[in-house]
Amino acid sequence: MMHALTRYASAKYGWPSFTRHLTMSPKLAVPVLGMITAALLASIYFVSRMSSYASSVDFEAFLPTFYVDTAGIAVGAITAVGIGINGLRLWRLIDKRSDSLPSYSVRKRIKYMLRILVQEAAFQRRIRTCNTGRLQWIAHMSIIAGFAGAAVTTTLVFILGAANSPFPLDHPVKVLGNISAGLLVFGGTVAIVRRAFLKRSVGTSSFYDGLFLSLLFSVAVTGILSELARLGDIAILAYPSYSIHLVSAALLLGLAPYTKFAHAIYRPLAMYLAKLRGWSN
Repeated sequence: MMHALTRYASAKYGWPSFTRHLTMSPKLAVPVLGMITAALLASIYFVSRMSSYASSVDFEAFLPTFYVDTAGIAVGAITAVGIGINGLRLWRLIDKRSDSLPSYSVRKRIKYMLRILVQEAAFQRRIRTCNTGRLQWIAHMSIIAGFAGAAVTTTLVFILGAANSPFPLDHPVKVLGNISAGLLVFGGTVAIVRRAFLKRSVGTSSFYDGLFLSLLFSVAVTGILSELARLGDIAILAYPSYSIHLVSAALLLGLAPYTKFAHAIYRPLAMYLAKLRGWSN
């Protein structure tokens, strides 16, 4: 039932309307996403200097950071707009109820928001106490911590600039990035295995779930492969892995408002709105 409600909410709040179908039905999504993936890979190939740097590994020479940063900023802006509009739609639809709202001070509102962000969004308190097992909570925490660490790593690399990269393995930014990638692979593997072999306890899975997990797993694995291939100077593995890594990251973030990724944003927002209306937990 919760799975059906999650998909229904994503479809109801999704904007623009055609995106509701892209992440729900593989019949439409697979060919569309396949074409987008092919177009992105082709763009990387034509913009990069593949022919000049095919025998040695130098990601900066292969694809200048300017292109990567520009694409990242564009995808981030598109994602922020999608999340903002869909979050506003959720807020307005809940506000249509005619309940008499309790009065809360600004201090209490901030307190409720911080409590939900810490207890629910960061530490997944309800998942930890549910009857699906501690392993599910550990997988969730690994994915959350891994994604947060990867986001911080990417931001630090952007701030510090390409001139200082690649960082040595003992550099704090590199250590954080590698730990984050490991957490994502672990959490993603547990989630995928549970959905594949423990259907009685996990419940029904769908393309909606699989798309998010597949993209998340692809980002982590190809990121690790890119680093290992760079360290081993294996160009034939490094450049394809790096290209797929960039495309997977773009799809993961660009589709965030419409895949299961969205529940990381809409669930805390819905809980906050419910709290302000005095609804029971």
